[in-house]
Amino acid sequence: MKRTFLQALLFVASALVCNGVLATANVDKAATEQGVVKDVAKAININSASAEDIAHNLKGVGAKKAALIIEYREAHGPFKNLEDLKKVKGIGDKLLSANADKIRFK
Repeated sequence: MKRTFLQALLFVASALVCNGVLATANVDKAATEQGVVKDVAKAININSASAEDIAHNLKGVGAKKAALIIEYREAHGPFKNLEDLKKVKGIGDKLLSANADKIRFK
């Protein structure tokens, strides 16, 4: 009797855990599909994006570097490629390779 009760209890507990995990996965998927998740970085046009957008969407770029990007862009014109971004103080190969798929020029 005790063995059957324990087996049933383990079965119910397993079912509850599995259902909880599946329910959470479905909520996360639905939230993502509806655009509720806002922390996901998106591709940006580096020649028209605001400093806030640049800092929010590029890894390793905070407010200070984003402001330097805007300042350089205003002084020298639009960026044509990733190599142009290296002319901005504090921007190097590592930062560009981490963000290459998120930077657009048009």
